[in-house]
Amino acid sequence: MVDFKKTEFEKMVDKYAFDIKKAYIDNNDVHPFRNGLIEKGINLIKDINIKTSNYYFQCDLLQKAIGKSDLGNYHYEPIIFLGQNKNTKYDRIKLAVLGLILGEIQGKRPVKGFIVKRDGSKQRSLIESLYPEIEYSILEIKAFRKQEPPVYLNKNCVVCSFKKNCKEIAIKEDNLSLIRRISQKKIIQLERKGIFTVKQLSYLYKPRKRKKNKNLSNESIFKPEIQALAIRTNKIFLKEIPKINIANFFYIIDIESIPDSNLFYLFGILEVKKGKHNYFPFWSDTKEDELLVWRKAINFLKLNTNAPIFHYGSYELKVFEKLSKNYCIDVNEVTERFVNINALIYGKIYFPTYSNQLKTLAKTLGFKWRNNQASGIDSIVWRFYWKQGDIEYKNKILIYNEDDCIAVKFLIDELYRIQKDVKTSDHIEFIDKVKDNYTEIGKKLRNQFEIALELAHNKYNNKKIKVNFEKNQIEKSSKKTKSISKYRWLNKNLKKPDKTIFLPSDKYCLIHKKQSLNKSKLKSKKIIFDLVFTKNGIRKNIVEYIGEQAYCPICKNAYASLKFREISRGLYGHNLMAWVVFQRIQIQLSFSKISNSLQGLINEKIRPATGVVFVERFSKYYLETENEIITKLLESPFIHVDETTVSILGETQYVWVLTSDKYVLLKLTKNRDVSIIKELLCEYSGVLISDFFAGYDSVDCLQQKCWVHLIRDLNNDLWKNPFDKEYEKFVSAVRDVIIPIIESAYKFGLKQYHFAKHEKSIKIFYSVKIEKIFYKSELCKKYQKRFKRYKYALFTFINFDGISWHNNIAENRIRHICVQRKISGSFGPIQFPHYLRMLSIMQTCRLQNKSFLSFLLSKEKFISCFKNGKRRFDMT
Repeated sequence: MVDFKKTEFEKMVDKYAFDIKKAYIDNNDVHPFRNGLIEKGINLIKDINIKTSNYYFQCDLLQKAIGKSDLGNYHYEPIIFLGQNKNTKYDRIKLAVLGLILGEIQGKRPVKGFIVKRDGSKQRSLIESLYPEIEYSILEIKAFRKQEPPVYLNKNCVVCSFKKNCKEIAIKEDNLSLIRRISQKKIIQLERKGIFTVKQLSYLYKPRKRKKNKNLSNESIFKPEIQALAIRTNKIFLKEIPKINIANFFYIIDIESIPDSNLFYLFGILEVKKGKHNYFPFWSDTKEDELLVWRKAINFLKLNTNAPIFHYGSYELKVFEKLSKNYCIDVNEVTERFVNINALIYGKIYFPTYSNQLKTLAKTLGFKWRNNQASGIDSIVWRFYWKQGDIEYKNKILIYNEDDCIAVKFLIDELYRIQKDVKTSDHIEFIDKVKDNYTEIGKKLRNQFEIALELAHNKYNNKKIKVNFEKNQIEKSSKKTKSISKYRWLNKNLKKPDKTIFLPSDKYCLIHKKQSLNKSKLKSKKIIFDLVFTKNGIRKNIVEYIGEQAYCPICKNAYASLKFREISRGLYGHNLMAWVVFQRIQIQLSFSKISNSLQGLINEKIRPATGVVFVERFSKYYLETENEIITKLLESPFIHVDETTVSILGETQYVWVLTSDKYVLLKLTKNRDVSIIKELLCEYSGVLISDFFAGYDSVDCLQQKCWVHLIRDLNNDLWKNPFDKEYEKFVSAVRDVIIPIIESAYKFGLKQYHFAKHEKSIKIFYSVKIEKIFYKSELCKKYQKRFKRYKYALFTFINFDGISWHNNIAENRIRHICVQRKISGSFGPIQFPHYLRMLSIMQTCRLQNKSFLSFLLSKEKFISCFKNGKRRFDMT
C-alpha cells in the first residue's frame, strides 16, 4: 500500500480554497449544519455531514433552490470551492457526486451546482448529464477487489501525489504511456495488436520510400514507434538534418507565470555573446507591474535588432502575442526574430528519451539543474511562498529560470553538433535511409551494380547505349532523328473531298454597316474532316468549303463571309468532335486510345491536345444545360450529396456530386469546405441525403444521414473488437431498431404510412440506450454521441414518401470519378472543370434513359426537351 502524502502544490491549492471559502462565508448569511436544519429550508448551510444508508455526505456549502422535492417546494444544490481559477472535468464530477448523494437525501437530484473559484467568481455548472457516468463508476468501485488499476501516465501526473510510484511501476513494466506524446486511445489500439511495451513498439517501425507529391505539411508528424526505436538503440534518429545557424550574438528567453491568473511575472533573458552568457531577469511583484516589466524586456531585446531570439516551445511567442493584444503594443519587430527550438525537433529529431520536454532532453544530454528536482509547478508554489513573506523563494525562482535558459543554450549547441557530425557519428541515424558507410572500393562496386540494373530497363534496339563502368555512367546516343512535318499525314486526304459547299460573301461591310460590298474573284478554301453516322456504322466525310470574298470600297478590306470564317476556325466537324467527347466522357478512353481507334476506323488520328479542346468547346456550349440541371435539382423533393478527392497537378482537391433520381451535378473545389453546397442549396426546401461528414450539418434544410455508412462503421468496429461485450450489446440494440424498418421499406416501399409503426421502437431505443446512460466502452460512447447528434437526421425518411434511407445513389454517380482517377492519376486544373460539366450531362442522360451521343449530335441544349433520334445540324 502506497502512503498518501500531498504535494506542495496540492497544499497550496487547499490553502487558497480554504481562504476563498472563509471569505465567501463571511460575506453571506450562512448557518452551520445541524440535524433538522435542511427540513427548515434555510437558504445557505455550511459544513454538511450526513450519513445515509449507502454514503457519507460531506459538502462545503448547500444553497436553497426552487423546485419540488421530498423537503417541500424547494431543494438544495451543492457548492464547492477551488484553489484555482480554472475548473476541470474532475471538479465537475466531484460536484456531480455531491448532487447524486444529495438526491438520495432530498428525493430530487439537482440539475446544477456551483463552483467558487480562487478569484471569488461563482460559476454555474450543469451536472445532470454526469450522473450516469458516476453511477457506473460507483458500481465498479463496489466490485473492486483490491486489484491495482493499470498505470497510465498523463499530463496530470505532475501535480499528483503518486507520480513517483506510478513512474517507477511504468518503467518496470516498460509501459507505453512513458512516451509522452502517445495518447490513451493510441495505446488501446496498439494493445489490440499485441503491443504492450515500448520495446515491442520499437519493432513496429518500417522505413518507407517517400511518396511523390506528398503534402509537405505532413512531414513533421510525430511517430511514437521511432521514439521507441531511439530508446531501444540509444541512438538519435533524424528525419532531416537540423538547420540552425549559431550567430556570435543571440538571446534566449524563458517566461514564468501563474497560468490560471494570467500573470506573467518573470521574463528571463540570457544574452549569449561569443559563447559566453549573461542572465538578465525582468521581475513583476504584482499584476500592475506586468506592463512596465514587459516593456523593459522588449527594449532590452531591441538593443541588438539582428540577434535571433531562441525559446523552447510555443509558449513564449503566445505570451508576447497575448500581451500585445491586451496592451495594444506592436511587437512584430521582436517576435519576427523568435526561433522555436522545439519546432526543429518535433517529428524531425528523435532523441533516446521518453519525451521532448526541455528538462528530459537536457538531462539526457548531460545538463544538470542546480535544483535537480525543480519543475514549473514548483515555481508556482515558490511564488506563493514568496508572497507569504519568505524572500528566499524569489532567488530559487530566478536560479530555476536561469537554468532553463542555459539548458536551451545547451540544446542549441547539441543541435549544432548533430549538424556537423551527422555523417561521421555512430550514434546518429536517418529514419528513411541507411547512412552511407561504404569504403571507396565498396562505393565503386555498388555504383557499377546499379548501372547494371539500370541497363535492364533500356531497350537496346531503340536507343544506342554506351556503358562506361570505369566512370560509372551510361551514355545515350545523341543522334538526331529526322523530323516529320506535323501536317504531313493530311496530304493524302486533301486530294479529293467527298462534298464541296460554296458559301456566298456577305452583302455589307462589318465595319461600315450600310456600305455594300463589291464581289471579288478571290476565293477562300477550307477542308473539314467529319463523321457520318449511318444505320450500319460510321464513315469518314471530307467537306471542302469554298467561300467567295468581297471587299469594302471605303476600308479596302477583302474577306470571306462570317459563316465561312466560323467554319474555318477548326479542322474537324461537329459529329467527329461529338464522337471524341463521347469516347472520352462515357467510355473513359484516353485521348491516345481514342486517336488509335479513330485511325483504325477512318484512317485519321488526332493529338491529345486537340481532344482537350473538343471537351472544352462542348463544355462552354452546354453552360445553359448545367443551369437547367441546377434548377431541376432544386425542384426535386430530395438530393443526394457526396464528395471524393482528386489530384490536380499533385494537389488534393475535391469533387462534389449532387443528384436526384433524374439529374446529376458535379463541381470541383480546392478544399473540403461545403460553402459551394450551401450556396447551391441556399433556397432548397427538400431533404438532403448525405453521409456523416460534419460539413453537411451546416446546410440549412432537412437532412437524412446514410444508414449504409452507419452500418458499415458498426460492422467494422464489431469486427475489430470481438471481445467488447458492451459494444456487442449496443450493436444488437441498434439492429433491433433499424432492421425492421429496412424490412418494411423493401416490403411496402418508401411509404410514410408503413413507417409510422416504428416510431415507438425508436423512442424506446433512445430513452433506454442513448439518453441518461453511461457506457464504459469507448466505442459505445462514440456511437452514443453520434446517435444524440443525429437524433432527427437519422430517421427523417420515415416522415416522407419516397425518401431513401441510404446514400448509394450519390456514391454510384461519383464512382465514375473514382474509376477515372485510377486511369488518369492526376488531372489538369483548367480542363477538369469542363470534364466534370460534360460528365454531369452524360450521367443525367443515363438516368433519363437518353443517349448521350445522340444528345451531343442533336445540338440540343436542354435535356428535358431532347428525345432520342432527334437531330439538328447547326451549332452556333
